[in-house]
Amino acid sequence: MKSNDIFVETLTELMEDNKITVGKLSNALNCDKAAIRRWFYKL
Repeated sequence: MKSNDIFVETLTELMEDNKITVGKLSNALNCDKAAIRRWFYKL
């Protein structure tokens, strides 16, 4: 398993467990929602 797969899997689990949406995460990190969505596809 590649490190990016582990990152995406861990991030997904944390977001689900804490009921955090991409929008909430983008606000907390002060970055664009599209940038976060790319993490799931382009790492």
